[in-house]
Amino acid sequence: VIDGATWTSDSITTTLSDGQIQVQSLGENYRQIRFRIPENADPDTYDLDPTGSFSATYITSQGDTLSAESGTITIDLLNEDQRRLEGTFNFEATGGQQAVILTDGSFEVNY
Repeated sequence: VIDGATWTSDSITTTLSDGQIQVQSLGENYRQIRFRIPENADPDTYDLDPTGSFSATYITSQGDTLSAESGTITIDLLNEDQRRLEGTFNFEATGGQQAVILTDGSFEVNY
């Protein structure tokens, strides 16, 4: 849910680079949600921080990049052998004068 409106991604891509799993979802009006998660993270809830190990960004339909300044990501499953990642998230993304609230988010991906 983005600012109170349901949103579903049309495609999800993942990459593994420098010990980080990068997840990028693309959906309606070219909006995107991106996460960076350590590949060896344990199942738990983590605070999102733009400069930390766990980070998230939201890209608006106008192409503005907003960073998760507050919020959490919960890793429910991270299986390195099966390369499977599942979790949930809630965060507020800000940039300049813009602020967007993302709630009740979930993901299930192979990387």
